[in-house]
Amino acid sequence: MGFASPIALAHWIMGDGKAKPHGLIFCTDSYTIKEVVRLMNVLMIRYRLDCTLIFHPSNENSFFTLFSLYLLY
Repeated sequence: MGFASPIALAHWIMGDGKAKPHGLIFCTDSYTIKEVVRLMNVLMIRYRLDCTLIFHPSNENSFFTLFSLYLLY
């Protein structure tokens, strides 16, 4: 999975990541649940990131992946 290389992850964070006090949010609106879960598994296994799937109530198709920022430093 080349999309999960450290450089690809950095580009994704810069382009579509949102830093919040409780972690980092990736906007994954156009992804299916299956794709988001697969991405979360890769981030958890490869980078040992604490990922959580959050459903955004204002948009039925909007899902976010959230993880701890301190693990990326």
